Amino acid sequence: MKAFEIINERVQQRTQIMYHGTSTNLIPSIKSNGLLATPPKKTYDKDTYGASTASMGGVYVASEKGFALEVAREAVGTHGGEKALVTIQYVKGSGDLDEDEIVASISDAAQQIMRKLSANAPNKRPDIIPSGMKFKDEPPDRYSGMSYPDQGWAADWMVSNIDKSATQIATRTIEILQKKSKPSKQAISIVKQMATKLLQSASKVEDAYGRSRAIGFDAYDTFRENMEDLLSVLMQQVNPDTANKSAESRRINRDVKFKGKTRILQIESPVGNIVYKDANFN
Repeated sequence: MKAFEIINERVQQRTQIMYHGTSTNLIPSIKSNGLLATPPKKTYDKDTYGASTASMGGVYVASEKGFALEVAREAVGTHGGEKALVTIQYVKGSGDLDEDEIVASISDAAQQIMRKLSANAPNKRPDIIPSGMKFKDEPPDRYSGMSYPDQGWAADWMVSNIDKSATQIATRTIEILQKKSKPSKQAISIVKQMATKLLQSASKVEDAYGRSRAIGFDAYDTFRENMEDLLSVLMQQVNPDTANKSAESRRINRDVKFKGKTRILQIESPVGNIVYKDANFN
């Protein structure tokens, strides 16, 4: 094998083609400035989508073109215009796992632990108080109006045993993340901090239904709206680019321009109409 072929093969092993969905109205700025990590107006901003859905900043890229085109549709909804697509050469290891994937993993873990514990509700009897229960002064039929009273019991057990429950959530979260990424050894302690804050928040809710909902349906919003600092730290402890494991989307926490290893290769505006192409991109 010739030397340049060896070098090219090694470059291909370290890089990956990724896609960024956007709007034709943003293409003039992209052609002039590249993709900005802190644009003047984000596609997913708090004003349009709310705090739990707003992106944290950075350039978001997807491994699947179809996923990027769905984002392009959202971009058109925010910025107007038509769907546009930017193709990027992405250097593996240069981006973080998308925060939505991390938050979804922790939220799923919390719900899974609650469902698992609900199977231990004593004969499904809501009048039997879990060990260490802190809500003994509430009426014994407090779960009777719930569709899933055993989950109410489980939620109350979790907020009465916060340290143990947070450990269980953190352990399960790492198991979920390991299927698509490589969390560092420090990641589990950060997840436990987030799980602890979630359970502490749930423990302040006045009724059993609200407590179970806080751990289940509302967990995602709580993590996104109230724990961005911890989430930012956690994102740096989860490697999305490992052998045989590849998450669907990444966040590149810097501008992506037309030079460098991670760079713009092609711009379609609208989709299918090439308005820029890197000389070395086939």
